[in-house]
Amino acid sequence: GSWDQSRGGGSLSHHQRLMALITKVFWASVGAAVLGSGMAVEPLRLNGLIAAVMTPMHRDGSLNLPMVSEQARYFQATNISHVFVAGTTGESVSLTVPERLKLTEAWERVGNETGIRYIVHVGAESINDVITLAKHADAHGAEALGIMPSVFFKPETIEALGAWIETAAAQAPDLPLYYYHIPSQTGVEFDMLDLLTEMDRRGVNNFAGVKYTGLYETRAFPDLMRCNAYKNGAYDILSGREEVMAEALAVGTVGFIGSQFNFAGDIYWAVHNENDMSRRNQLQLAAIELLYLWLDTAPAATDGNKAMMEVAGVPVGPPRAPKLPMPTDVKVQLRAKVQTWCEDPTLGGLFDPVPQICVGASRAGAV
Repeated sequence: GSWDQSRGGGSLSHHQRLMALITKVFWASVGAAVLGSGMAVEPLRLNGLIAAVMTPMHRDGSLNLPMVSEQARYFQATNISHVFVAGTTGESVSLTVPERLKLTEAWERVGNETGIRYIVHVGAESINDVITLAKHADAHGAEALGIMPSVFFKPETIEALGAWIETAAAQAPDLPLYYYHIPSQTGVEFDMLDLLTEMDRRGVNNFAGVKYTGLYETRAFPDLMRCNAYKNGAYDILSGREEVMAEALAVGTVGFIGSQFNFAGDIYWAVHNENDMSRRNQLQLAAIELLYLWLDTAPAATDGNKAMMEVAGVPVGPPRAPKLPMPTDVKVQLRAKVQTWCEDPTLGGLFDPVPQICVGASRAGAV
């Protein structure tokens, strides 16, 4: 910037110009050193819940963006203040890039109104789409990025995956970026400790950690523990499996991104905040039984998650093809099962106050 001459009373001397140049070079070198240290962008370090938010749709399959405000109101009632936009639960790769851009902008508007913050998933099959999505998220208020690998032409080595992530991270260098590890869907099955080592080697300053959803895989929990311990916890490892929250908490993971938080955030906050292990396990089991209501009720190829949100009183609509909408008679059965769960003193009755999904399910015409 310009030198303030009001204090000097005239033009700069040769000495002043020389000192200004030295100062500028010094701070530029400091900035470069910080950027090269891997510490320029801090991970989010969230201790709590992030909802893997559903994408609302009309019956014809088009986006129903006004419903985002209704979702946000429900989140506020269940103490959810962060969402993960257009992930697996949000049907990311079933959406077009223009739809994903509009969805991010909808959360930007609602986030400005409610204070809800949003991480935007930018994974796609084309690296050019990844670049477009990452730059757009950076320009529209995202607090962080998430990225899956391409899933048809998969990265075959950890170096190829690292290059993919590095390209995405470079589009938004001031935002923390998390790799989304979900091998059950992507078929990309590396140990995440190897990925942390690779990203360290590359010196990607805004690589923040991993959304670790592959917790059902062989060696997953040992790998999770090693990732948590790597370089004294330098990276932020978030669990993507809320149904194993008690187990993840036991090994030091405190941040969670989950689909059940769409309609059961208050339930999982109770699990997260319970310090008595026996009581925590009891609450976790009750939450698992709620999960299995829709897992056991939803016909094959239908989206039970979205049906549960409708039971809770937020009609987010049908899923995008190839998923099928749940038949109305099955949704009626599901609502009745949720009401039974809510009334059982060993299940829904454990929670105080009454979970919001129970409030929604008790209303006439909830489905």
